[in-house]
Amino acid sequence: MGMFDDIRCKYTLPMPENPQGYTGSQEFQTKHLDCLMNYYEIREDGSLWVERRELEFIEGNLKDKTFAERFGQIKTVKKWFEQVNITTTIVMYHYAEYDDKEFDYDIEYSVEFIKGVLSTVKLVSFNAINNEKRKILHEKHEKRQAEWYAYTQTRRYRYFWKYVNKFLRLTLRKINDTFGFIQHKINQINTNFGL
Repeated sequence: MGMFDDIRCKYTLPMPENPQGYTGSQEFQTKHLDCLMNYYEIREDGSLWVERRELEFIEGNLKDKTFAERFGQIKTVKKWFEQVNITTTIVMYHYAEYDDKEFDYDIEYSVEFIKGVLSTVKLVSFNAINNEKRKILHEKHEKRQAEWYAYTQTRRYRYFWKYVNKFLRLTLRKINDTFGFIQHKINQINTNFGL
């Protein structure tokens, strides 16, 4: 999927003619800005803002228990918003799954900014997707997960199959590594002799 930016849109967006239960959203994503996982905001007046952060690295201690404590972590010291002064057109999109509604929604807007202020906004696409099939598949998946978890709590799994699985995974990994090494050496020989 790649990197993207999040946008919270407080500006009133056009709705489809037949929203089919869609009530709107303020949370969108876009791949038309920096794509650095930044957080943007379109305010009520149409101005575009980006969240900035001052970060601090906290040194780790190798004697601590958790990974973050051992190797250090980055802490946010302060956050603020800066207005973005760009002239561009972006496409922002939103996909939402609703278990309490009949549809899931996939919606896209094209937004034009002139000097950091929203100029025009157009509804590019709106899809209301019947979610009956997805909900059935989700229920089946949840049931299988619950059954697997219950099985892993049995004595048969904890004292026997768990170790058989570990042994088989280790053995197959070693076989895979060996064949990979042999293939690498064959490729080296072919390269060296120009075969």
